[in-house]
Amino acid sequence: MSVREWIALRLFNAAGKVTPGSLAELSQVSSYGMSDSGKNVTIETSLTLSAVWGCVRLLAETISTLPIQIYERSSDGKRALKYDHPLYLILHDMPNADMSAVDFWSVMQTSIELQGNAFALKLRAGKDIIGLDPLKSEKMKVTRDKSGALVYDYKDKFREGKFSQDDILHVRGFSLDGVNGMSTIAYAKSTIGLALSADGVANDTFRNGLRPAGILQTGKLLNTEQRQAYADRLDEWKSKKAGSIMVMELGETLSDIKLTPEDAQVLASRGFSVEDVCRWFGVPPFMIGHTQKATSWGTGLEQQNIGFLTYTLAPRLSRIAQAIGRCLIPVEDRQRYFVEFNIDGLLRADSAARSGFYSQMLQNGVVTSNEVRGKENLPPLPGGDSLRVQSNMIPLDQIGKGATP
Repeated sequence: MSVREWIALRLFNAAGKVTPGSLAELSQVSSYGMSDSGKNVTIETSLTLSAVWGCVRLLAETISTLPIQIYERSSDGKRALKYDHPLYLILHDMPNADMSAVDFWSVMQTSIELQGNAFALKLRAGKDIIGLDPLKSEKMKVTRDKSGALVYDYKDKFREGKFSQDDILHVRGFSLDGVNGMSTIAYAKSTIGLALSADGVANDTFRNGLRPAGILQTGKLLNTEQRQAYADRLDEWKSKKAGSIMVMELGETLSDIKLTPEDAQVLASRGFSVEDVCRWFGVPPFMIGHTQKATSWGTGLEQQNIGFLTYTLAPRLSRIAQAIGRCLIPVEDRQRYFVEFNIDGLLRADSAARSGFYSQMLQNGVVTSNEVRGKENLPPLPGGDSLRVQSNMIPLDQIGKGATP
């Protein structure tokens, strides 16, 4: 552990929480010390919890599979998708030679969820950006120089150096200072430690064959050797399979402490831990398989997707899109080009609902037939680029007088 990491952990543990002055240090560590329950909380131990794994996986995989598209904004307010923009293939298909876009953005979003920041080094050929290489958040230190510009100090066994803002794509998570994002794991240390402890209790109980602690009554005073003999005898019995029978001698009685299966599984506390972890990540519990309670986000899949998109994904998507615009698009081109995620796939309804929606849009001249066919991944047809409206709605005073002018 470096001196910097040691200082960050001391600040964290001494205060019992993250302080603004320790934000820069905490963005570089993967271990956040002991929780109140006595469990050491790290990135790795946190991911052993199904709730943490489920939330991070859901967010990372959902965001990484949404297409990133670059648009050009014209002076009349119209916009056009720019397939030929140099950044399009990098962001949409393959950021570097080793990763697809899904791989790259999954790594970036996982880093944001766990450590609050995601960094990528810009790969250049001359002045042109030809790729993005993800960097480890725990190996990066972000500071300001005397002029106020951000400096990125990075060091691992493969790469080392100081980089300027022109060299790094930096996507921040929720932040207090606008420089470093905050680690969800750092702030949720107590919740995660409690969940780890609850899992440990359940594991120990089942490892013991659901046999709880008990009281052995001998009816006489024992010396040290006799106590040890009884202890060895009980340990031998405990090592046998559940359901085995212990023979008692000389009037001995063994009284167990009653334990129900519900108590053994610590169902209540473990269920609460799942909901608490989901609260930290902003994910509805039903989306990671916790369905003990009904959701208030609607009954249909479309309504639930809209709620998830509005309250959970939208802020994250905006941060990424704006970070791309700030870090990758030159200042002189920002009024002309902008980046958006294509969220049509998340809003895709069932066949009947889509058919009704398309019909309304076609009949009112909002979209063309070929635009609808494109959304359904069908090839365009001749004559399908014209807008059409229904002609059977005419004023009452025109009925029987021929065609409507």
